[in-house]
Amino acid sequence: YHFFCCWLVFLLVRKLSNSFSAAVLASLLFALHPVHTEAVSYISGRRDVLSTLFFLLGFYWFLRYREEDRSSYLAGVFFAYILGVLTKEMAVTLPAVMFLYDWKREMDGPVPSAAAVGRFPRWVAAFLAVFRKSFWLYVPAMALGLFVVGYYLYITPSSTNLEIYWGGSPYLTFLTTIKILVKYLLLLLFPWTLIADYNSGQVFPLAQSITEPGVLFSLAIVITLLVLSVRWFTKSSLYGFAGLFFFLTILPVCHIIPHHELMSEHFLYLPSFAFCLALAVLLDRYLSVVTLRKWAMAGVSVILLFYAVRTVVRNQDWKDEYTLWSATRRDAPSSIRAHTNLGLVYLQRRDYDRAIDSFRQS
Repeated sequence: YHFFCCWLVFLLVRKLSNSFSAAVLASLLFALHPVHTEAVSYISGRRDVLSTLFFLLGFYWFLRYREEDRSSYLAGVFFAYILGVLTKEMAVTLPAVMFLYDWKREMDGPVPSAAAVGRFPRWVAAFLAVFRKSFWLYVPAMALGLFVVGYYLYITPSSTNLEIYWGGSPYLTFLTTIKILVKYLLLLLFPWTLIADYNSGQVFPLAQSITEPGVLFSLAIVITLLVLSVRWFTKSSLYGFAGLFFFLTILPVCHIIPHHELMSEHFLYLPSFAFCLALAVLLDRYLSVVTLRKWAMAGVSVILLFYAVRTVVRNQDWKDEYTLWSATRRDAPSSIRAHTNLGLVYLQRRDYDRAIDSFRQS
């Protein structure tokens, strides 16, 4: 599944950037990124990989549909969308990403007449034009998305708890989520310490007030990235598309509706496409400059080597229960789950002294 996702990343970035080298770079970054070890090595994590596979396939078929206007591709989009959301609810954002692409495509097109634009800025006129031209595409897609959300919330609410907020209130949950978004970005940029449990024992500290330095810093980072993404997008830049893609696809796990997992690395499997796209386009830009090519090649080599080595090392932690929870306890000593699960491993081994010690710490 991971291999086919990487192949789809290559196909998508090649179409979006019109650059073979950027597509190769993006697929290599996606293939080797250490943050994906949880989704790929964790057996139950296949739902993230499979859902992303259907999401990317649906998006690719949508691009083909826009190129060739063949109804078979559009049927494939809806088929992949249904399979994606039945695999995992994070795929529900596919119509929003499709609209985002159409919006960018409309801004890339011919300059509209003054009568068509009227008193609106061009990016607003492009938004209205997409909605007008594709009304019968996006209304059913969004209705289907709302049905999926309702299905997961009220018919099979296994992954949500509608009464409990992280921190005790929607306000504190929002502040904590802002911190989580910055943590996700740091994991994408520098995935050195990877942890299997962020959800117990205050491994990831919950926000208590907006005046906390960590909250203020996170707010500044998120607002800056959102503003830059919107600004770049209105100028029809791929960086803007990538930034908004990230925020859209991470939205289902941002605790708008309370979720039993505070944060997890496997949530980044789909949103990391945006990071790989933006970084690949940036590196490809420097590779195309003759005077900077050697330095750019060296930088690309260092990044890919670091990702590969870190992934190999991290995969050793996922060998079995003992290696995983030992590594988790080492990197997150306050993890209740790590101590409990290690105690169970010791109990199975009849190592009662260590089991008792782990349970006491838990």
